[in-house]
Amino acid sequence: MRISPKIYPLLVLLAGGLAYVSSFNAGFVFDDSIVQNDPRIRHILPVGSLEWFRDRPFVDLTFALNYTLGRLIPSDYHATNVVVHLLAGLLLYGIVRRTLSMPCVAERFRNRADMIALWASAVWIAHPLTTSAVTYVCQRYESVMGMFYLLALYALIRGASSSRALWPVASLAACALGMASKEVMLTAPFVLLIYDRIFLSPSLRDLVAKRLWLYVAMFVVCLIVFLPPLTVRVSSSAVNGTFAGRFTWFYYGLTQCSVIRHYIRLALWPHPLCLDYFWLLVEHPMDALPDVAFICSLILITILLLRYRPGLGFLGVWFFAILAPTSSIVFRPDCAFEHRMYLPLIAVAAGFALIVAELVYRFRDRQAHPDCVERIIYTMLMSLVVVALAVTTFRRNLDYASDETIWLDTAAKRPGNIRAYVNLSGHYLLTGESGKAIEYCNQALKHLPDFSKISGDALNPMIHGPDVERRYREVSFYSRIQNNYGLALQQQGRLDEAIAHFKEGIRLVPNNVAPQVNLACISFGRGQRIEAVAMLRHAIELEPGNPSARECLGNALMFMGDTGSAVKSYEAILEIEPDNIRMLSKVAWILATDANDAVRDGSRAIALAEKAARAVDYKSWGALDTLAAAYAEAGRFDEAVKTASKASVLADPTEKRDIDLRVALYLQHKAYHRAGNAPAPAPDENPKKLQDQK
Repeated sequence: MRISPKIYPLLVLLAGGLAYVSSFNAGFVFDDSIVQNDPRIRHILPVGSLEWFRDRPFVDLTFALNYTLGRLIPSDYHATNVVVHLLAGLLLYGIVRRTLSMPCVAERFRNRADMIALWASAVWIAHPLTTSAVTYVCQRYESVMGMFYLLALYALIRGASSSRALWPVASLAACALGMASKEVMLTAPFVLLIYDRIFLSPSLRDLVAKRLWLYVAMFVVCLIVFLPPLTVRVSSSAVNGTFAGRFTWFYYGLTQCSVIRHYIRLALWPHPLCLDYFWLLVEHPMDALPDVAFICSLILITILLLRYRPGLGFLGVWFFAILAPTSSIVFRPDCAFEHRMYLPLIAVAAGFALIVAELVYRFRDRQAHPDCVERIIYTMLMSLVVVALAVTTFRRNLDYASDETIWLDTAAKRPGNIRAYVNLSGHYLLTGESGKAIEYCNQALKHLPDFSKISGDALNPMIHGPDVERRYREVSFYSRIQNNYGLALQQQGRLDEAIAHFKEGIRLVPNNVAPQVNLACISFGRGQRIEAVAMLRHAIELEPGNPSARECLGNALMFMGDTGSAVKSYEAILEIEPDNIRMLSKVAWILATDANDAVRDGSRAIALAEKAARAVDYKSWGALDTLAAAYAEAGRFDEAVKTASKASVLADPTEKRDIDLRVALYLQHKAYHRAGNAPAPAPDENPKKLQDQK
């Protein structure tokens, strides 16, 4: 019984859905902190600033929608990523089917266009190499850009056979939205132009007459969207001191030959997959010679195919053109990430489906079997491949369950990955497992030079040598490891040893703020308050946007009785993170309850406390207690009693007694003012603030 081609799109969705159903149990990992901490994606529209529009704004908008609808529930973000991937799979099915149905394609492929399109898109949508762009939440930038890339091509194909202006406009809009998602979209006008010449236009003259305006418009739109974030990134690199040596572009290009070969191997045999390869630049050009020869031969084959078999040659153009922004001579801080293969993988999937179809066709033709036998054999072979890929994808998604699982997996597959050990140590610091944190700090140090015997002055000529990128990384990670080592020792109460590690981290990288903040916290606890405050102010000068440094400074000033200056330090955090619930409550508590009349501000306290309470749906006793105190300070005692009573119901017995005492004051139309110079932190607040590094 032959399955109707009308249900093929549903089969594509089924393959993708079954492969990615396990991704809904994944958490936030690695750079997903962008989603968790970036204040720009807390609002659907920007608040008081145009910064939100500067860099990949469309995907930031989707993150903002996720946050608005479900806050930080990981499954919501994963569901959105899967939907984007499924839509991309449907677009790919439509592109392959319509391409193979064109008159310029061989008849044997035209007759099987629906089936080949089904299996090409099913192989791609279920392929485990796509997990890093789908299950890894923050790489929505890649998958959304990929979806718009495919939409631009699909709309171009539809527009070529239609007189409606809708399709060219849709293609142009897809280019704009793709550029607003990720800069790789800049290659789309070139790739679509090549596709047009091969499949849609009988001659270059015909192409120019009909659609040259469209490609010019695409290129202009891409540049308009691309230039503002490029300016921001260049200026940011200058400020943050991004390193790139004089010949880094050359060594990066050589390294990419090895990386692309690795990508191709993973496309054909997707094991082992790794979140972060920590791939270093090649040290000697001759080491890369075999890979350079391999890649050059593939490029030569692509050129020859464009001359004699342009349809197949387009697959090579698609592969290399889309990889060019990240895998050429344009230096990127990290040499290899699997999500960069999200779109180039399509060339491998489509090529595989075509090759198997051709082999089965020739087998049937040679054996004189009927067409149904060919169809059955092809379906069986491709079904086995898709099932194997989907099962591998399903299992790979489980590695994304948490920071711990993904970094343990990374460390096992790339034992020399220093970043994996640093992130594992940071994870175990957060869970209070200081012994494990120290274990992974020691693992990281085994893979680094012994910088303890090198003076700070001796580092300068070494960092600026020919191996600039590698040396800078090593020194940077060494400083971060020293910081995490110090925090682990601090958790164990070994303060003198912790101080030594913090100082070592500062010695090698004086602009690393984290160890300075942590050293200042210990110094303050030992009574060296003036010195600690000076260290914190210096840390803020180095990194004005560091909230940990500002919070520690505020805590220190509060303890010293300077609540006015403390509030200024805390409010500076709210300028950076306007939706920081804990800081909103903390500042509101001080403004409502401080003993100093000059510090208290009931109206401001209400505004901050109401914002914090709304953010937790009025279900936190601490937020409600703070809001009640703010109402009382503003003279709104009835609201204060009502709100504090709700807080009392939610609070534990110890806090309930204190809240009930405040309710008694509000009933007497008296505000609660904390005696002394050092008000307690806001309810639900943990006064200790340390900074680990990942």
